[in-house]
Amino acid sequence: MSDFKRKLFLALISTVVYTAAFNQPAAAYLKALKYIKHQNTDKNMVVSDTIIHLPFSNFDREISKIWNKNTNAVMNLLDSVDNAQEHQTFVLDKFKNLKITGKEPTQIVYFSNFYSFMVIGEIMQLKDRWGRLSHRSQASFNQSTQYLFVFDEKYKLKKVFEIKIAYD
Repeated sequence: MSDFKRKLFLALISTVVYTAAFNQPAAAYLKALKYIKHQNTDKNMVVSDTIIHLPFSNFDREISKIWNKNTNAVMNLLDSVDNAQEHQTFVLDKFKNLKITGKEPTQIVYFSNFYSFMVIGEIMQLKDRWGRLSHRSQASFNQSTQYLFVFDEKYKLKKVFEIKIAYD
């Protein structure tokens, strides 16, 4: 790929990421949350209202199969998307003050921005219950389960993939 085409491609991705991420329907996030709750019925959860960057490149093999593309090409694209989204966050009003049944939450759920009708949800043990719900403080020396949710154009859930993550 020529240098010009590569720069144009990266600019296009950045534009799509920064404009489309804020226009996603909250209903898709709620469908993903429902799936996570169903898979973790024995856990008391709290949901972060801050949508954060979670790397899509963790699911490069799965996305390669969905798109029927070469894994290396998909990994390069996902790296570009991850770099563009790395510091992007926003608050999802539907998750503000959301309480999930149970006495004390023991798990926290985070969600990523949307990209190409996909979103990542992550659940991990809640380590600090006294107001430090940032992903960075919770992920330190923790483990999680990440789910890649794939939606169709009408935000109907099509597929879900799951991986385990160990943070240092």
